[in-house]
Amino acid sequence: MSLVHDDNLLVDKKILKEHGYQVALFMAAVRDVFLQARDDYFIYCSNPEAHPRPEKVISDDGFLEITNDQLCEMTGLSDFQIMNCKKAAVSKGLLKIERRGIPARHHYRILSPQQGVTPHGNG
Repeated sequence: MSLVHDDNLLVDKKILKEHGYQVALFMAAVRDVFLQARDDYFIYCSNPEAHPRPEKVISDDGFLEITNDQLCEMTGLSDFQIMNCKKAAVSKGLLKIERRGIPARHHYRILSPQQGVTPHGNG
């Protein structure tokens, strides 16, 4: 369940112009996953008895687990293209990616202000 989620990705024109369509599409997908997680958490918090706890929750330090398969499905990019987009986004200061948990999985934090989504919704 979501407040505003649909099948469209909103691409940031500035990222598109500065970093190309693949990185812009990749960042749009990452942002969409963050927005979906935030919305699901707000819905859960509004009435925990009526809604299940979301599977993915943004951590207090702003990280969220996202899989390559999820990003490939959302964007139509290949796994190789996703890996290149990750490297480009991290090197350009758009994202921070950490491996967390056992087994280790990639957790993302959006760093660019225009893409910002925080656990508490400011941003």
